[in-house]
Amino acid sequence: MAIPLPPGNAAHSGPIFLPWHRIYLLRLEQNLQRVLDDPDFGLPYWDWADDGELDPNEQWRTDLWTADYIGEARGSVRSGEIGKIRVRLFQDPFTGGLLSIDPRPVRRTSGQNPSVSDLPRKAHVRQAMEEPLYDREPWNFRAIGHRNRLEGWLRGPQLHNRVHVWIGGDMSPGTSPNDPAFFLNHCNVDRIWEAWMGDHGQVYEPGASEGPAGHRIDSAMVALLGESMTPQQVINPSEWYSYDSLQP
Repeated sequence: MAIPLPPGNAAHSGPIFLPWHRIYLLRLEQNLQRVLDDPDFGLPYWDWADDGELDPNEQWRTDLWTADYIGEARGSVRSGEIGKIRVRLFQDPFTGGLLSIDPRPVRRTSGQNPSVSDLPRKAHVRQAMEEPLYDREPWNFRAIGHRNRLEGWLRGPQLHNRVHVWIGGDMSPGTSPNDPAFFLNHCNVDRIWEAWMGDHGQVYEPGASEGPAGHRIDSAMVALLGESMTPQQVINPSEWYSYDSLQP
């Protein structure tokens, strides 16, 4: 029996996962351009599969996890610009609800989860790139297609999901936007989707008359900032940005 998707857009475990996060990143980038008064500012991505080729004991010791970039990979982040950030969201481990707490630094446990000790590798990205369909029935975490392979439920956690689990700490689901690593991860996920479309075409399943409500190509996506858009409107991002490399 197919497991139904949650109502609404449901940013995870469904077809709208990639376009929903694309509009999220786009709105953030546009607002940062406004605040910084810099129309050329662009969000960076982190090619975690490149680091995934390293020995697991070296993956959390790269330059990314230093004061010059996004601070410590383990423990409380106290160095560099990210060390100045204080977060207030905490996810209750029993109820799953989000609570407001006294401000504290971002926390990470990179590479310390016994079930996920290493990052995704290039071979895993190639598997996602080789999927011929964007998505298919049952349109959820069991679907075999590019979206679900990239999201990371198949033989999971893989790719996007694996990065969340590998970093741990605030990168756990409910509080993941606490950590700027969230945006580096999702920008890379968006880059891989864009590379896939370069190979397979700018297609999106389901279309306008099939699949779950809220996940169709003409479904209005909830925007955290700015006006709503549909997957059809964001499937080609060239009006707003491009990547320096689409090499997976």
